[in-house]
Amino acid sequence: MGYASRKGATLLDRRLYLPESWFDADHQTLWQDCRIPDGTPFQTKHELAAQLVEGIMASGRLKARWVVCDEGYGDAPAFLQRLDATGLWYLAEVPRDTKVWPLLETDGQTERARPSSWVPPQTPSRKGPAPQRERLHPASPTKVPLEDLAKQWPSSAWQRFRLLEGHKGPLVADFLMLRAVLPLDRLPGPEVWVVIRRKVSGSAEEPEWKFYLSNAPIETPLATFVRVSGMRWPIETCFAECKGELGMDEYELRFWQGWHHHMTLVMLAHHFLVRWQQRLNQREGGPAPHDDTSLAHAS
Repeated sequence: MGYASRKGATLLDRRLYLPESWFDADHQTLWQDCRIPDGTPFQTKHELAAQLVEGIMASGRLKARWVVCDEGYGDAPAFLQRLDATGLWYLAEVPRDTKVWPLLETDGQTERARPSSWVPPQTPSRKGPAPQRERLHPASPTKVPLEDLAKQWPSSAWQRFRLLEGHKGPLVADFLMLRAVLPLDRLPGPEVWVVIRRKVSGSAEEPEWKFYLSNAPIETPLATFVRVSGMRWPIETCFAECKGELGMDEYELRFWQGWHHHMTLVMLAHHFLVRWQQRLNQREGGPAPHDDTSLAHAS
């Protein structure tokens, strides 16, 4: 897990994921050889990630408003629910085939029918007891894949933003935001923002899409989503720096404690270098001896 702000970015914490197969009886010898602590429970990557966020927020040592993640985590509704419970606003990338119930037609003005749930009437049946579990109401509209939804909206509904200056020129993308209901266990779940990014290119190829879900307040402007979506890039830079300069991926060990020790030292080294980068103010061309505020925020 990383932390990014306008003052810099660094890594905060780590967890070692153990595949479910490692909890089979035939892996007990490997557990002993790797000195994995007894009683370590199986946890999915989503559960580990949620614990990292919850732990940081519970400590109260860092100020944060947003949490962002790629589609490997955004595709788990239970994970998003845990993020929502922390009080953070999430912007989670999701796969293009994610289905939602949109709340507006493509004219941007006509509201669609909202999905609802119900318990079917209890009627005698020879097949067994009457159903008690909530189901999707038969009159509910059909869910729509995000990619299909993006293609339905007219060009006038999109807004263009310049994201950053790349090696080949500025990176420009069109953005669209709309309200939708997220399915949860096949039933209508929370109402969320859907944010869609369409990369602008000069070629006639199929556009490059990115899709996000967010629990941010309804008054959140599109420009805020655009800014927050770009805060993932500093975290990717952290991993690149840690691997390329600090040896994050260069270790030869097989012990549980050794892995955690190595990753801890890498993160501390990166944190140290980020502080020095702020102190030297290299990106501005020289030191800033009187600017101690940026150091405090960067740490």
